[in-house]
Amino acid sequence: MGNSLILNTKKYLGRKQVVLDCKFQIESGKEVQKVLAVSGKPILTDTTVTNGNINFVGKVNLKLIYLSENNERECLNCLADFNEYFDNADIEIGDTAQIELKVVDVTTPSIKANEVKVACILDAVVSLSKNKTYNEVEECENIFYKKSLCEISKQVATIKDSFEISEEFRIDGDLKCVLNIDIDMAVKESYAGNGFAVVSGDAIANIVYEDESGEVKLHKTNFIVKQEVSVDNVNKDCLVVADIYPLEFLAKCSVVQGEDCNIIRWEAPISVSGVIYENSLVDKIDDAYSCKNNITLKTNQCESLKNLVITSIEDTVKGEVPLKEDIDATLIGHLFSGVEVSSAYVEGDKLTIEGVVSTTILYKNNDTNMVQSVIAEFPYISQTTRSEFNGLTEINVTPSIIDMDISIKNGSIELVTKLLFNVFGYSIDKINLMSEIIIGEPRKEKDCAMEIVIVNKEQSLWELGKMLGVSSEQLVLQNPKLVEPVQKNEKVIVYYSLATN
Repeated sequence: MGNSLILNTKKYLGRKQVVLDCKFQIESGKEVQKVLAVSGKPILTDTTVTNGNINFVGKVNLKLIYLSENNERECLNCLADFNEYFDNADIEIGDTAQIELKVVDVTTPSIKANEVKVACILDAVVSLSKNKTYNEVEECENIFYKKSLCEISKQVATIKDSFEISEEFRIDGDLKCVLNIDIDMAVKESYAGNGFAVVSGDAIANIVYEDESGEVKLHKTNFIVKQEVSVDNVNKDCLVVADIYPLEFLAKCSVVQGEDCNIIRWEAPISVSGVIYENSLVDKIDDAYSCKNNITLKTNQCESLKNLVITSIEDTVKGEVPLKEDIDATLIGHLFSGVEVSSAYVEGDKLTIEGVVSTTILYKNNDTNMVQSVIAEFPYISQTTRSEFNGLTEINVTPSIIDMDISIKNGSIELVTKLLFNVFGYSIDKINLMSEIIIGEPRKEKDCAMEIVIVNKEQSLWELGKMLGVSSEQLVLQNPKLVEPVQKNEKVIVYYSLATN
C-alpha cells in the first residue's frame, strides 16, 4: 500500500423549509388586547449523519410582547421544538453536516384573550463536509515516478464550548417588569495555537424594561468576549472558522429592590462552535513508466479544498422607513434585531454581499399616548475589493450586528447599523491520484549499445526518458550539456547496458 491522503471537500446540498407552531397560554389573568411584537431565534442542538440522511434537532425561542386589557405591557417566552430530516444520496457516515438556520416568517394566525397561536417558518441551508481517504500506489523498483507538491486544505478538528456573560446595573426609581433581553454576538477574531483555539468578539445586550410610571426604556451594554478551547492536534498555522451565539432561552434575570432604586441582574449562556482547517503540501505521483515493461496507469479524480480565505469585513448600513401614519411619535427602543444575507458572490477580486437588516421598533404615539410597534426592514449592498478574493469559487458569509442606532425624525425611522461579515471562502481543486499500475508486456529489447536520437519536438527530460525507457538522470549523465526543455533537432546520445535492457 502506498501513501494515504485524506482530502476534505465541501458541498452545498440544498434547503429545507421547517414549519412549526407554538401556543402562548396567558395564565396570569392579564388577557391579550393587542400583540405588539413577536419574534423567534433558532438554536441547533444536535446533528446526526447516517448514510443518505441528516437528522437535525433544535429549538426556536419565541418571544411575545403584548398589551393587556389593562393597557399593561407583558412579555412571554415559549420554546418550540423541531426534529427534521434531510435526505441525499451523497451523505455518508463520517461526513460533517453544516446546518444554517434562519427565521423567515413569524405570524400570529390566532389571537384570543387568553391564547396566542404563533406560526414560525425556518429556512435550513444544508451543506456537507467530507473527509475521504485515497490510497496511492506503492512505489517499486524499475519504475520511474514523476512527483509534484500538491497544496491541500483539510478539516482537522471541531470545537464546541460554552461560557456565560452577565451584568448587573442600577435603575433609579421603581421597576415594573423586564420585558425582553436581546443579545447579538459577533466573532471578530479566531485563531489556533499549539493545542488550543481562541475565539473572540463583541456582544451587544439590549434590555427592555418598564418602570413604575409605565415608561418603556432600553438599556444597552457592549461586551468584549474571548474564549480559549483546548483542541488536540492543532497548531498556530491552522485556520479557525468559528461562530458564537447566545442561548437566550436559558437566560436568567432577577431584580433586587432597594430603597430608591432597583438592581437588575441577568446572565446568559453563550455557545461557541467551529471547524479547524490545516493547509499542507503533500507529494503526489503525476506519472510513471518502466524501463522494462509497458505499463497502464489508473487514476482516481478527487476534489479538495484549496485557497482558504478566512477574514472579516465591517460595513455601515443606513436606511430610512416612513411610519405608516403621519404622526408625532417618540422612539422607545428596538428589539428582535437581525441581519440576513440573501446572496454573496465574487467577481474578480470584488466581493458583493446583499441582504436585509430588520428590527422591531417600539414607539409611542404622542397623540394617543399609546405604545405601538412596527417591523422595519432595511436592504443593503456591501462591496469589498481584496486581492485574496481572486479565484474563489465558493463564499459563505455569516453576518452580525455590532452596533445599531435608531431615531424617529419627521415621521420616518432612521437607522444606522454597523455590520460585521465573517467570510469563509475557498475553491475546489480537482486532483488526479494514481491508484494502480498494471504491468504489461516487456518493452522491445534494444539491438544496439548506443543510440543517437534527434528530438522531433520540444520535450521535457521526463517525456524524453519515458519515450526511450531510461531515467531522466541517465540522460543528463550521458549528455552533460543537455538543458530542459530539450529543443527540437537536439541530438541526444543514449548508451544502453544490461541493467537497462
